[in-house]
Amino acid sequence: MILKRYILIHAVPTEGEKHMSNWRAMTGSNGVLGRGAYENERLPDLLIKAHHLVTERLYAEVKSQGVGMIEWRILAALSGQNGLTMSDIANRVLTKQPTLTKAVDRMERQGLVARRTPEHDRRRTQVFLTDRGFEIASRLIAATRAREDATLAEHGDVNLRQLKTALGAMIDYLTTQRQPLAPRMRYRSAPP
Repeated sequence: MILKRYILIHAVPTEGEKHMSNWRAMTGSNGVLGRGAYENERLPDLLIKAHHLVTERLYAEVKSQGVGMIEWRILAALSGQNGLTMSDIANRVLTKQPTLTKAVDRMERQGLVARRTPEHDRRRTQVFLTDRGFEIASRLIAATRAREDATLAEHGDVNLRQLKTALGAMIDYLTTQRQPLAPRMRYRSAPP
């Protein structure tokens, strides 16, 4: 409910959106988004739209660093905990193993990551950021934080914290459900 309420109350149009007929249809003559604008939309649809808008704005920055979105998500995962296994990365970036393997292969060729096999467990492969990978990840994380800070300034720190808390609670709840999710939708917030 907090997520829908956040979107209902705090969706602010860009200058271009204010002139769109779709925006006018959703708002009154004063241009303020009404409480019922998204009320009848399904939660998955709202989440997908929000995800699309957030990542669309980040994509230009990611592309300027010479990486794609999957590579960016891998860099971000490794910057949080370097030396993850391929399985751990797949769970964190929500991708299938073959897709991840191809992306890590590309990243290794670009000098962004290096794979190592630990002496104590030759069955596992860990992925580490190289200095170049760390530099790019740091720049992208800084850009992401700057974008989030701008959102905080526009929508208020309390509202964004409530949204993150609600999303985190929903992820935790859905993750602990006994019904198995579709293989490509599996998600663990932390490695076992």
